[in-house]
Amino acid sequence: MCEIFIKRKSLSRRGGRFLQVRMDMDILCGTFGRDESRRLVPVLATEDRRMELPAVMINGRRRNRGFRSMAGFWKREAILKDYGIYKVFEAPAPDIGSLHCRYSLRLPYLPWMDKALANGTDGRQEYSLQFI
Repeated sequence: MCEIFIKRKSLSRRGGRFLQVRMDMDILCGTFGRDESRRLVPVLATEDRRMELPAVMINGRRRNRGFRSMAGFWKREAILKDYGIYKVFEAPAPDIGSLHCRYSLRLPYLPWMDKALANGTDGRQEYSLQFI
C-alpha cells in the first residue's frame, strides 16, 4: 500500500461554473514489484454524494514500460481521459524515496458541491476530499 502525504489542498469555486481542485502530495510506495500497479483515486464527497476524480497511477518498471509503449501507439491524452487517469508514474526504487505530484483539476460545478466546500476552510478542517 502507498502512503499519501498531502502537503496542500484546496477546493475553490471559479466563476460560478467550475470547481478547482488542487493538491500537492508526496507518495511513498515502499517495495514495488516490476509488474505491479496501484491506482490512487481522489474522491470528493458529502454525506449523500460522492464523485471519483481522475486517478494517479503508479506502475512497476515493466508495467510502466508497457504503458509507455501503448501510449506511443495511441494518443496518450486519449488513454488518460478514457481510463480516468490524471497522471502515471513509474515507482521509484525503495532507496530513492517518494514521488511528488501536483494535482490540479477543474470540474463543472454542481450544487451539491457546496457541502464539500463548506467542510474545509483554511487548513484546520479537512476538506471532503479523500483517497480510496
